[in-house]
Amino acid sequence: MKTNKIKIEDTDQLIHALRTAAKPKMEGYFVDLATDEKVIRLSPGIPFIHFTRKFGTWMSLMHPADHKIWPPKGIKIPYIFGEADRSHILRAIVDCARYSQKNGPTLLALYFDGETLSQITTARAVEIADEHVKSVERIWSKQ
Repeated sequence: MKTNKIKIEDTDQLIHALRTAAKPKMEGYFVDLATDEKVIRLSPGIPFIHFTRKFGTWMSLMHPADHKIWPPKGIKIPYIFGEADRSHILRAIVDCARYSQKNGPTLLALYFDGETLSQITTARAVEIADEHVKSVERIWSKQ
C-alpha cells in the first residue's frame, strides 16, 4: 500500500488494494488470497481485520450483532472441528488478533472499516477486535 489509508469505492478496488499490499510479503499459500477474495465478495461492506504472514493470510470478519450469520442465542452450529454458539464464534475474532500479535511474525495487518482500508499494528488489531466483540456482546445482552 502506498499510503496508510485508502478510501474504498467498490469491492474490486478493495480486493486489488489488499492483494497489492499482501502478496509481495508472502512466499507461499497464495490460495489464501483467492479465498479472501471470495469471502469479501460474499460479505460486501463488512468490516474485517486481515493478517499476512510469510505463508498465508488470515481474515476475521466483524459482522454486526443483528447479522444473519449469527445463530440464535443458545444454539450451537457446526464450527471448525465441532460446534459452537455465537458467543464462542464472536470471541474467536479477538483470539485470532491476539494470536497474531503474540505468535509472529505477522508481516502486515490491515483493517477495513467498511469504507477505508488501513495498515495497522497487531496491537491495534487486538484493540479493534476487542472493541467489536464488546460492542456486539452489549447489544446481545439487551436482547
